[in-house]
Amino acid sequence: MRARNPKLIVLGNTPSALLARGTEREVREDTRRQLEEAGGERFIPRPSNAVAHGTPVRNVMAMLEELHR
Repeated sequence: MRARNPKLIVLGNTPSALLARGTEREVREDTRRQLEEAGGERFIPRPSNAVAHGTPVRNVMAMLEELHR
């Protein structure tokens, strides 16, 4: 898809349940997978719909740290 649409911007879709109940490792793996699938550029990371109340801050930080790598 990226080859046909080089200016396409991909929106991330990290499941809110993964952020809320997953492990830090699972969040990192999901974030890396999304970046790879998006081609590493023109990618806007985000939770699928919201950061649920009680989501561990370490999981949100893990997502952001993977994006900065």
